[in-house]
Amino acid sequence: MKYLKTIISKNAIIQKVEDNNSDFLDCADIVKSWKNGLILKQEDIENGAVGLRNPQIGAVYSILSHWTHSNQVGTIVMPTGTGKTETMLSVLVMAQVNKLLIIVPTDPLRKQISEKFINLGLLYTLGLLDRKVLFPVVGVIKSNFDTEENANLFFQKCNVVVATASIISRVANQYLSVLKNHLTGIFIDEAHHTEATTWNNFRENLKDKKIIQFTATPFRNDDKMLGGKIIFNYPLRKAQEEGYFKKIDFIKLHHYGNQIEKDKAIAETAIKQLRIDKAKFPHILLARVGKTKRANEVFEIYKLYDEFRVVKIHSQLPSREKTEIYNKIINKEIDIIICVDMLGEGFDLPELKIAAFHDIRKSLPITLQFIGRFTRTKYDEELGNATIIANVADLEVTNELEDLYAQDVDWNILLPNISQDKTQKEIDLYEFLNGFSNLEEFPLSIHSLKPAQSTVVFKNNTESWFPSNFKQGLQNIDGYDLVRHSINLKDQTLIILTAKKNLKDWVNSDNIFDFSWNLHIVYWETKKNLLFIHSSDTKSLHIDLAKAIIGEDAQIINGENDGAIFRVLSGIKRLKLQNVGLVEVLGKLIRFQMRVGSDIEAALSQTQINNSKKSFIFGSGYENGVDNNIGCSYKGRIWCKRKTNLSEFINWCKQLGNKITDTTIDSEEVLRGTLMPKAITQRPNLFPFCIDWSEEFYLNSELRYTFIINNITYDFYNVSLVLVNPSNTNNIKLGFEVDGKIILELELEIFTNPQNFSDYRFIKTNPQLVAQIKFGTKEQSIENYFYENPPVVWFANGDFLEGNNYIELKSLINPYNKELIQSWNWTGIDLSIESQGVNPKKANSIQYRSLEILKAIDYDIIYDDDGSGEIADIVTFKILDDKIEVELYHIKYSKSGKVDSQISNLYEVCGQAQKSVNWKFKKNKEFLEHLLRREIKKEKTATCSRFEKGTKDDLVRILDLVHSRIPLEFKIYIIQPSISKATVTEQQLTLFGVTENYLMDRALIKLNIIGSA
Repeated sequence: MKYLKTIISKNAIIQKVEDNNSDFLDCADIVKSWKNGLILKQEDIENGAVGLRNPQIGAVYSILSHWTHSNQVGTIVMPTGTGKTETMLSVLVMAQVNKLLIIVPTDPLRKQISEKFINLGLLYTLGLLDRKVLFPVVGVIKSNFDTEENANLFFQKCNVVVATASIISRVANQYLSVLKNHLTGIFIDEAHHTEATTWNNFRENLKDKKIIQFTATPFRNDDKMLGGKIIFNYPLRKAQEEGYFKKIDFIKLHHYGNQIEKDKAIAETAIKQLRIDKAKFPHILLARVGKTKRANEVFEIYKLYDEFRVVKIHSQLPSREKTEIYNKIINKEIDIIICVDMLGEGFDLPELKIAAFHDIRKSLPITLQFIGRFTRTKYDEELGNATIIANVADLEVTNELEDLYAQDVDWNILLPNISQDKTQKEIDLYEFLNGFSNLEEFPLSIHSLKPAQSTVVFKNNTESWFPSNFKQGLQNIDGYDLVRHSINLKDQTLIILTAKKNLKDWVNSDNIFDFSWNLHIVYWETKKNLLFIHSSDTKSLHIDLAKAIIGEDAQIINGENDGAIFRVLSGIKRLKLQNVGLVEVLGKLIRFQMRVGSDIEAALSQTQINNSKKSFIFGSGYENGVDNNIGCSYKGRIWCKRKTNLSEFINWCKQLGNKITDTTIDSEEVLRGTLMPKAITQRPNLFPFCIDWSEEFYLNSELRYTFIINNITYDFYNVSLVLVNPSNTNNIKLGFEVDGKIILELELEIFTNPQNFSDYRFIKTNPQLVAQIKFGTKEQSIENYFYENPPVVWFANGDFLEGNNYIELKSLINPYNKELIQSWNWTGIDLSIESQGVNPKKANSIQYRSLEILKAIDYDIIYDDDGSGEIADIVTFKILDDKIEVELYHIKYSKSGKVDSQISNLYEVCGQAQKSVNWKFKKNKEFLEHLLRREIKKEKTATCSRFEKGTKDDLVRILDLVHSRIPLEFKIYIIQPSISKATVTEQQLTLFGVTENYLMDRALIKLNIIGSA
């Protein structure tokens, strides 16, 4: 046998022929030779019979069956390593595809796929082909064609054409008619890369062709669907059960150091494994990094192990050098590869069995693909198990990947579960979207819709709906240039899209115009019998549309009668109003007022509320432990500042329906207790007892922030924000505290600016200090950052201040129940000494005695977190069957060294208790890793472990349980021995009440007080 080759417009055409052939065979004759030329035989490893694997046979029959009745795009889900290429080849021959285009994502995959099609892969080797079957003529497109004539000639000569997605897009842009005229079928390999606007257009232009998408991961992490009907889904679990994947061993490191230290730890572990494997197997180690700079750094580490041959490969290398390295890899002339995303899809080297993740992938599809490189088997060789090595300290990935990298996880169980669960979500969403009718006439892809969360709601006084009547409810229907709709009868959802041509008023011409588009989504929620109508046209309440669909008795839910619409504001704790519009009635005079931000307080005086209709209200707060925002208008509109997909929008409507129909909610009481900011020109004459970072800090990982003060860098997790010499008067002073010292002090000044508006600024008390905050890749002065994200200052009565916005707590604060105060024995303890310190520890301190008492209780871990950046002075863990109990103990000394009634003994410790509740709302992983980062306690030159009971490994084990979705349940304690149930004052109990009220509103956590007898 020999290979014939010709070039057209720099693109190669190749065919494998008999030695006596001097010219390419006719394409039609080749296709004819395929008729009845392939027999599907199943592999039987136990009896030594070769053939196709189960997933390959299933996929082939699924494609052939699909093509008997549908031209819809089909999706084949086959895990990496189960044989997608032989599946494609089998379909090519069995279906006698005349002209097949294969689209791949990368150049290496184009090379590999084209070579396999030239030789018909393993089909002859497996004995599946009749000897009469001829090899296809395969064209490989590497550049666009110089003329349409050459493009036609190229496709005319080929049975199969292989191209990357990028080059075929350029060909299609210039020679789309050529593709339409020649192609009969299209295969897209690694199809999860192809979801983009250009690909959608390409697929739409060739929708009459037979299109099959092949992928191991039919889902993406960018909220885009792959599209196409999943016609065959072979689970990853099944692939492992049937032996197509080798076992995966996971070695997980928990190293908290700088990047070089982490890299060295990973490399040391990977080299140790490579030495073990090399004694039995020809294994190759691949070290994965994220960027070229990182490849250079990691290469220098591995190069020190001169017993091994090490190479690095990345896209910025010269082309010739890349080719040389690539060939060395293919020929197995190396032992270690440092790789920057260069050996992904299409790279088939079964000897790759050790993967060292120096930079963790954050995408589940890419991770599954990457791991697939290391788990595939060969027909003729036993290669042993795959090993994955990763340092999971400070890991920032999706929930699915957190599961993958969890401690002691069995990847052989979890990897198939994640892949299967994620795929099932795609199938469920596909079935929902596929339930819509008339999709071929709808000008948009349904799954591309991203509706704003906005709706009007109607009570359906019948027991049915008539979505096909919608045209009767659209005003001036004949004035639209386009009206399209789609109905999902199973899920009671109607989508309407309209377009109207708008002529331009600046020219007298019918040829210059644009279109105004409107989207309507109508959902009938049958349990509550409510009709929800969303529209991008927010000027109308769409009453006519509702009547057309559910009848003339359609009743809008608005502010009249019982004001049911305002019930949607219920259940949101500490609802802070951000803008309010009121229709004020003063005798015969009616006027509308809109208030935003700090103007709301004036608008919502009790007198005005009594004389007004609530025109609209918008606010934000906390609901069920999650940040939430909601707005509603008296006329009947409900909205939320969030965009989502169609399925999530419907779920939101269901939640609104539950509130609207709950008659136990008194809409007149909705505004009671809401928080309204008021712009002030001077600070309140109140005592500040706590200051905390703005919400912005808690919304992000603490690793995102560092402070640079006089060229010294401080990690956010080692810095405390504290009040400095708090008082009722003068500017409020705040400080950055590290190891008990104030490294930066600022003042909050509130004033009236030249425009006569309230304003504020933060001023360094030492102007010579250079103080910057670095967040992500940005850097800014701390004064400017605090102006944009001001800290929260809490006052002893429960009110708080954000910059110059003063928020008064309207709800009644009940004093703490003194009967709940617990008493501990402080005999022999100096109540003026708070912390036990480092070795030697102070046995007469409050913290030391507290730890003694707690050690007598059956906790799994007791952790001393005392110091700057602390969550609490003591943190305890108790593992139960269904949860992990976490207790945060905040300790404060007595200023007099004895039991007394000084309120000043409580300010700081109550503030610490309030600040610590933020940790309930961060990821549990971040809470635990904060403690792991601070494992060593330092005081001058002395150090000790912070673990008073248990070890770092025990805390890592809890991290594993958290990954398994076992929840953390928080309790918060204040330890202040100066407090006694017998002598506690009303003022002290009120301050405790302020803190408990905040903990309950924010997190449903009760406050526990420990004092003296």
